Formats: sequence, structure tokens, C-alpha cells
Amino acid sequence: MSRQMIRHEGDTAERLFFAAVPEAFPPEAASFGDARILVDGCWHHLEIKECHARTINQVRPIHYTPLVVYAPGHEPPWAVIAPDTLVRLACGRARGQHTEIPFECCALTLGVLPDSCWCRAEELAIAAGRAVRHGLGNQRLIAAMIHLGVELRELDAATKIRVLYGGKEAK
Repeated sequence: MSRQMIRHEGDTAERLFFAAVPEAFPPEAASFGDARILVDGCWHHLEIKECHARTINQVRPIHYTPLVVYAPGHEPPWAVIAPDTLVRLACGRARGQHTEIPFECCALTLGVLPDSCWCRAEELAIAAGRAVRHGLGNQRLIAAMIHLGVELRELDAATKIRVLYGGKEAK
């Protein structure tokens, strides 16, 4: 699959999501996700993916963002997964997708998603708000993902020093 195709493979899901949730808006920048919604007076970002087979690719639990999946072959066709659920699902993985750490990036199958996350298009706004609130209710996991991000950036910097300078600080 070409890079251009990969970049646009979720366009249908995003278009359908925005049609079903007119109070949702595009994010301020692509790095924040695919949509943003107002929940309890605060903006929250969502990641939106499309799944035509069984596998949801490149799920990033470390971002602690709710995931919305459009699976046209499933009934009902939408799943909204809270960020704490994504973190717990990543815990069950031996390694990540394209990485050793499943919290950075992992693939999930539709079969591991809880039945309670599935909904119809007309239920998306309520399900998204519920997923945001559910994720916010677990401050311990939020802190764990923030801490993991810091540790990974520190490990990246230390590894670059070891590779470039043989373990010695640059002068």
C-alpha cells in the first residue's frame, strides 16, 4: 500500500463520523488525532480508524486518546474505546506493532474489543463522551502513559549519545 493510500485510508470513517457527530470538529493539528469534541466544557481529541478486516492497525495507547473504529462488516458498525481500555488491551500484548513496546503502537483485533464499546452512528456522540469521561477517571493510567513517554524520550536521547559518541557526552 502506498504512503498516500495509507495516509487517506481512514477518510471514509472520518467523513461518516463528522456526519454523525456534527458537534465534532477537526483537530487543531494532525498530531492531536482526527477529531475533537467538547465534553464537560473541555475539548478532547479522538483517533478515528477504519477496519475492513479483523485488525485495527497502529493503535497508540500511549497517547491516551479514545479510539473510534468504523468496521462496516460488523453490526453495529462503530466501536468507541476508552483510552484506559486501550492501555489494558496493550498490556496483553507481548510486543508492539513496529516496536518492542505495545503501548507505543499495537495492532488489535475486533474480537478483543468489549461488547459494550459497539454502537450505531446515532449513538456516537454519547459513546465518545462516555469514553472520554471513563479515561479521565483513571488518573493512575494517565500518569503511567505520561511517565512512559518521558522515559522513552530519555532512552532515545541516551541511545543516540551511545551510538554517536560511544557512551561519552558530546563536547
